[in-house]
Amino acid sequence: MKHLHLVWLWLFGQVLVSGAHAEGLLPRPAVIFDDPIDGGRDSEVRRLMDDRIHGMVEDLLDGDSYVVAYRNLTAEGTDCVPHLLKALKDPRFHKGRRKSYGWQCPVNEIVELLIKFEPETAARELTVLLNSPKGGIRRNAAFYLGRTATDECAKSVKDILAGKDYEMQVYATRGIAQAVSENRISAAFGAAVFEPLVAILSAEDEVSGEVPKCLVKINAKRAAEVLTNDKFLDPSSCLLEPVLSALEEGRVAIPAEKIIRLLGQLRAEAARYPHSREYGLGLLILAHNRCPQTESLINQTLVWGDKETRLLAMRARCVWEGIPDPDSFVEKLNEERRLSDLSDPQKKVVYVTNLENHVGDDGFEDYFTCTCGRNATLAVSSLREIGALRTARLLQKAMDEFGEKGPSRNTEVRNRQLSEMNDEQLERLDRLSERFRKDEDERRLLVLQFALRHKDHFCPATTSKTATSAPATSTRASLPTSQANQE
Repeated sequence: MKHLHLVWLWLFGQVLVSGAHAEGLLPRPAVIFDDPIDGGRDSEVRRLMDDRIHGMVEDLLDGDSYVVAYRNLTAEGTDCVPHLLKALKDPRFHKGRRKSYGWQCPVNEIVELLIKFEPETAARELTVLLNSPKGGIRRNAAFYLGRTATDECAKSVKDILAGKDYEMQVYATRGIAQAVSENRISAAFGAAVFEPLVAILSAEDEVSGEVPKCLVKINAKRAAEVLTNDKFLDPSSCLLEPVLSALEEGRVAIPAEKIIRLLGQLRAEAARYPHSREYGLGLLILAHNRCPQTESLINQTLVWGDKETRLLAMRARCVWEGIPDPDSFVEKLNEERRLSDLSDPQKKVVYVTNLENHVGDDGFEDYFTCTCGRNATLAVSSLREIGALRTARLLQKAMDEFGEKGPSRNTEVRNRQLSEMNDEQLERLDRLSERFRKDEDERRLLVLQFALRHKDHFCPATTSKTATSAPATSTRASLPTSQANQE
């Protein structure tokens, strides 16, 4: 059969060849463009390509299509640069985006793409826009020069910060703060703007609060010399909280005696905000710097502090015990591994954290709508395990609204159950959500205590060696008597 098929193909080929000989050479396909050197063809292709890219850039103005447009422009590469530069000077792209929630500026995507393809060109064109007659365009240019934070932007941003236009300083500083959060500041840019930022910090105005983190990110050692000045480490300073927050987040090494002296000054007012938060940040700094007095100060604070101070004191205890941030650590672990691969204590923290995030923000209805709602029963037992008994009862009451069998583990079925609830049931869920937000159990504090009791499962240095199937090691944290009795 195979041979017959080959013979048939050979005969068919012979027919075609003989036909071609009989008719002469086949005619050349018609050419769309008549230009002999194909110049017309190239220009038409270029025009079509330009039209397509122009359409993509225009789609950045639309809240429904800008995400796809940005992805497509990224794929186009440097071919889209001329169109982006033209849009950068168009006032429409400096205003809010159509059909979008909140205020979204299309110039954000334009600058992102220009930085990706031609950072020098982006810096040059943004510098030109600093002289625009339109204030909104000038302010956006200052913000994006600060946010771009490359060597090419250094001089322009330094001049803005050292100038007398307060609004431009505000926008440039916020751009730098954004660049800091995105880890994109170049060495030359940081060196150029450091001193002007210190000058703005000393002014103690509305934008000064964003400066300490910028200074620490640019040069932690120089920042420590500036930020530990008695002018800033003073209970009366309006910059005390952002300064302490920057020093703590940056893990900056500073003289412990300065923080201990500050805590002594804050103690009388430390049970009330904002001094409660400032006191807690001071404890965290001492813990990072391994100050010998840290443990004693933490124990005292857990007795007399308010809710926020106690929480920060317990975070300081975790740092002291080698567990820098149990919540973030487990969240990262959950992203890298499947839930089934986590240890039992880690799973319990995941169940409680998911409940906290969803109900705390949007209520029980949102929690049961999402996929994590399938683990509601496990969340109840986890809450009891960490000691959050009131919250466990609230969650159980919310589950009872689904009937005798409770919420289905299938998300689609569970959503159908929610849609079939009457107004009275939904109102009860809302009331339970309000009670949940009062946080009578101090759940985050209890989660940290739980992590300390099972520290082998939450220490970055030991977790990779801990078998996920191993039983939880109960290492009880040494808590003040009042705390231990509550547990």
